[in-house]
Amino acid sequence: MATEIKPRSIFLDGRSWPLFHGFASLFLVALFVLHWTGLDAIFDTRISSPLLFQAREILGRTAPLNPRIKILALDDSTFAYLGGPRLSYEQLDTLLQHIASKKPKAILIDSLLADTPFSAPESFAGKVDVPVYSGSFMSSVKLDYRLAADLTPDFYRPENYLHEVYSLNHLKYKIDTHDGWHVYGHSHTYDSLIKGSGHITYNRDTTISPFYLLDEKTIIPHLSLYSADSIKMEEEKLLINGFKIPLTRNGRIMINHRNPNIFYKRALSLRFFVDRAMRQQPETKIEEGDVVIILFAFATGNTDFHQGGPYGDIPGGMIIASMVSDILDGTWLTKWETDGLLIVLFGVFGIVVGINLSIRRYLAALITIWVGYTAFVVCCFVYGSIWCPWALPMLAFTGTSLIHFVHVRIYEEMKLMLIERNYQMEVAKRLERNKRRKVS
Repeated sequence: MATEIKPRSIFLDGRSWPLFHGFASLFLVALFVLHWTGLDAIFDTRISSPLLFQAREILGRTAPLNPRIKILALDDSTFAYLGGPRLSYEQLDTLLQHIASKKPKAILIDSLLADTPFSAPESFAGKVDVPVYSGSFMSSVKLDYRLAADLTPDFYRPENYLHEVYSLNHLKYKIDTHDGWHVYGHSHTYDSLIKGSGHITYNRDTTISPFYLLDEKTIIPHLSLYSADSIKMEEEKLLINGFKIPLTRNGRIMINHRNPNIFYKRALSLRFFVDRAMRQQPETKIEEGDVVIILFAFATGNTDFHQGGPYGDIPGGMIIASMVSDILDGTWLTKWETDGLLIVLFGVFGIVVGINLSIRRYLAALITIWVGYTAFVVCCFVYGSIWCPWALPMLAFTGTSLIHFVHVRIYEEMKLMLIERNYQMEVAKRLERNKRRKVS
């Protein structure tokens, strides 16, 4: 009787199962770490975002840019007309007064205007009677040679936005906090022209913080919020123009990007507006109630690009325009932040699929899950304006299923090899016994 070869491989004695379960668990933990640290934003900005926004664009479901938005850009022709990237104080004052005569809702300037104008303002007109707001930035340290922004006006006071709530501590959603940070905006030379400033920060996770809280008495709104008719911070929700804003877990707003081609078509050269203002000719492009966005960084080589957009690098002014359009129309995006749950569910499902299916059925299941869930995510985004987690759940399913599928294939192959080896040994022994019998 032949003695069977005892299995020495970890795949045959059962020790490989805990090992590969450990590999799958470590893989899921790595995905959780990416999610908890915010590094999954790389997958969202580089993979999910282009897929979803491009699909929506192809299907013709992109929200249009509100017609009340008028974009005035300092383009190459304006650069040549002015002889540089800046307007003199006289030109800016005259331009704003000219636009203000049409009674727009607000004039938003996508610029810090931190430079001192090269012409004396004393000889020109006083305050513009339409709200004009410029951009600002924040620093954790005090900067030398820069004057801090004036934060005394009411629109920097939290109580100006709180509704039926006594303080920000009673809100059940988060507000980005930068305790003790310093705010820097336009040069004080422009104080007679600029009513206030708003932050123009673009978060790494491609969201916008509606407010930055500096202390319990000071809050900095995003520049686009000055185009709103009403802002109410209630205990349970944030309302802008009566629309409930779908905030993320961190209290931020998803940017509802539009195709840059829309902006390039809508953008009007600032040159003609400056020329009409200086000549005191009637302004025909702006109507009462419009929101005017002035982009001073739009000329070639002078554009303020932000990385991570679904259509590639995108000028910051276009993000502001998208935000303003959402404020006017209420076309906000909702984000389902169920990444952790979906990572677990897809990871466990991947383990089951990898262990139990044959090669053909595994490949069929892999393709079906990828196509089916991708179609579900795209439909939710395109037709429901809902952002669903996609990249990490699919990685969880693919990774755990592949790990266990490879393990099972190795186990079965080695089991077949062991059976074949035992069979060959048995045949050899029988031949040897038969040979001995014939000799004897």
